[in-house]
Amino acid sequence: MVFIKNKTITTRCPGRLSLSKHADYINSHLLYLLDNRETHVTGYLTDGDGKLILENREFSDRVFLQTEIKEALNNKLDWSFYVLSLIDILQINLSGLELKLSIKSNIPIASGLSSSHALILSCLRNLVEIFNLKDFKEAFKNPLANKKTMFTIIKLCQSIEENRGFKSGLGDQCAQIFSKKGFISSIKIFPDLEINYIKIPEEIDFVTIPSYQKADKNEPEFIEKNKKLEKYKTLNSLVSDYNCTYLADLHLKISEKEIFDFLDGFDDKLLQGLALYGLAESKRTLELSKNFSVSELGKHLNLSHQAEKNYHFSKEEKQEISEADKLNFVYDRKLKLKEHYGYYHASTLKNDLLQNITANFTGVFGSSITGAGFGGNNIAVVNKTQSEALKEYLIKNFYEKILEIKKPELLHISQSNNGLSLI
Repeated sequence: MVFIKNKTITTRCPGRLSLSKHADYINSHLLYLLDNRETHVTGYLTDGDGKLILENREFSDRVFLQTEIKEALNNKLDWSFYVLSLIDILQINLSGLELKLSIKSNIPIASGLSSSHALILSCLRNLVEIFNLKDFKEAFKNPLANKKTMFTIIKLCQSIEENRGFKSGLGDQCAQIFSKKGFISSIKIFPDLEINYIKIPEEIDFVTIPSYQKADKNEPEFIEKNKKLEKYKTLNSLVSDYNCTYLADLHLKISEKEIFDFLDGFDDKLLQGLALYGLAESKRTLELSKNFSVSELGKHLNLSHQAEKNYHFSKEEKQEISEADKLNFVYDRKLKLKEHYGYYHASTLKNDLLQNITANFTGVFGSSITGAGFGGNNIAVVNKTQSEALKEYLIKNFYEKILEIKKPELLHISQSNNGLSLI
């Protein structure tokens, strides 16, 4: 095999902005765009003594001999786990070699922007080039024409997260590979990895609004809450009578009236709420993928956050929503399915407060927590003429007043971006 030695290889992968949440598990249409903040990996292979050097300007560096990698994989909470897993899965042999991977990123970590998959994918693309992994290399040249191989890559990335103990979907990786600058990507994973592009209207901006509460996958609370997804995924097993494999595919098989009949059959209120959330979320994203409008996207984001929120606000007072009230969600056949929100509740006090402040600001079409939840960023769709005014308003009324942060550098007007690539 011919390796690329003594030559610098640099790859990039952006963070992703999610306009739909938790629904890749049920094969919903998913809506994403990529942020202009990126993870860059520079790889350099030379002769050596079987050594892997990992340089990371945000975290401390790591050095491993080939013989130490298997044992090092037991430390699943260290950032190096992602890279070591790739070396292991790809069966890369460093005997007689020295590989240095230098990592630089301006994607904020634990922020709901998929910084972990940006690291995995940028490293993977680098390794594929350096070690001449031909099947993957050819697929990366034209991902849309090689969706079968790309799906293998996407599943590989998912397996790394799951080996780490985190239940991961497939949508983030799809978005970070297939998205295009200037477009929202509509992605449906099964059966054939369907990718469609929606031109972003010129009159809007996407603002990422940090809560400064880390959505840290290492935290026991996050891990415990993430287990809810297991119950969520069991909903797929309940639609076999309709000749469906996934919950969201009910939209393609039966009428809205029949979907409500299906929901009526749930005795478990929690499970009914999760099913209603998934079906309403997928109905909205399905319609947006076919007939996009900014106003409908805004309504979608506001309803999506309604399913997540744990706090109500009146003036400056907050009231935590009890579990009983969470399960007393709106369920009314007089409303269209897409006007429901159901039950999910993966937000935090800070994210709820930010959404409440943002959604009521002039020029904001809608806003919601983004990513897996439990902290991180909100995203807002804003009239471009009001983006800077929104930032100033949030700085004054949230960051300075509540968090006492004078310059919230992570508050960001996001520019769209192209997916994973060589530089």
